[in-house]
Amino acid sequence: MARRRSIDDKSPRANWLLTYGCLVTQLLVFFVMLFALSSTTTLTQLKSIKKRVDGYVAENKLQDRIRTDMSQKEKGLVISLGDKLMFESGKAELASEEARQHIAAIMKLVQSDTSGRAYPNRVTVEGHTDNVPLRPGAAFATNWELSAARATNIARFLVEELGFEPKRLSSSGYAEWWPAYENMKDIAEPDRLKMPPSELVARANDAPEKQGRNRRVDIVVRRLELHEMQFWRDELMKAVSKAVGKK
Repeated sequence: MARRRSIDDKSPRANWLLTYGCLVTQLLVFFVMLFALSSTTTLTQLKSIKKRVDGYVAENKLQDRIRTDMSQKEKGLVISLGDKLMFESGKAELASEEARQHIAAIMKLVQSDTSGRAYPNRVTVEGHTDNVPLRPGAAFATNWELSAARATNIARFLVEELGFEPKRLSSSGYAEWWPAYENMKDIAEPDRLKMPPSELVARANDAPEKQGRNRRVDIVVRRLELHEMQFWRDELMKAVSKAVGKK
């Protein structure tokens, strides 16, 4: 009776399995490194944008009208534009040339780095309101329409007047249902998750200053996805080539 070969035999089959195992391991390591590189690179990039936007806000004394936040990790960098700077009460058209100038200056910082290299990030424009119903006869029936119209008008401004790439842009309106993150910090996360939406919205609007923070349009610079990393891959390869050349 023929003896069965062990996988440890010095046979072509054993060599093939060993090579295959090494290949799978290397692919796994490669994708883990790619994911880690993506996370680190996009975080560094967003921090750089935030620092530059914060500098512009401080230089122009706009701290009470424009805020930045990166605490919502799943979203990316959130640049909140207060409604007093951008719109008249109950209206969706940009209020002034000053508002347009500030948006243009901020988007210049969002679109490219200090060397002029374009960022590939997607951008979402999100309209938000407080929980006060609009008066009868107002231009918009509800806060849904108002928030969506404000976000859409800013998105159109970015595309039509600033030349922002349309395929990387979207807009949406949330009315009062996504309060400013700062307004919910005093509510423990477990309680926040269990709380009915209407109660959460009421808590996030229980003071005039909270209502003011909720009336805003957020420009959200999204975190890079893996398929959006080609730009950064090219930059990495240049850096690697430069480092190898020094050796």
